[in-house]
Amino acid sequence: MEVDGSEPSSNCFTGNCFCENVQVKIDGEPQTASYCHCSNCRRLSGAPFTAQAVFRSPSVEVNVVDGSLQEFNSSKDVIRKRCPKCFSPVVASLFKGKLSAVPLSLFPWKEGLVPEALKPQHHIYYAQRLMDIDDGLPKYEARHNGK
Repeated sequence: MEVDGSEPSSNCFTGNCFCENVQVKIDGEPQTASYCHCSNCRRLSGAPFTAQAVFRSPSVEVNVVDGSLQEFNSSKDVIRKRCPKCFSPVVASLFKGKLSAVPLSLFPWKEGLVPEALKPQHHIYYAQRLMDIDDGLPKYEARHNGK
């Protein structure tokens, strides 16, 4: 992917929703990557936790082939966006749009081949977990760098 006519960085990632109606292109360093155990992520995904990477929003480009993204506020500071056809989560806008959380499930990597830059580095909202995870990663009760 080109950004302003320059060559792509080594951290250029592309992915899509389940039905391929929405494509996500990222060119930039992730700010962080984490496993989230918060009740909102669990309820909206149907999974015991989710995995996502957070980028500065200008690094994230979302293209919708047909329709427009479904948006809703899942909390005061989070706007979640989904594909209008398959309803896959594609991005969440954080901190008034300054950061974008992108689900790692959008990317077509084979098991174990997630690029090092996107491997989750910690667990957040671990106090809300449904199950214990013994992976040696730091576990924060709530937000990253908290207790």
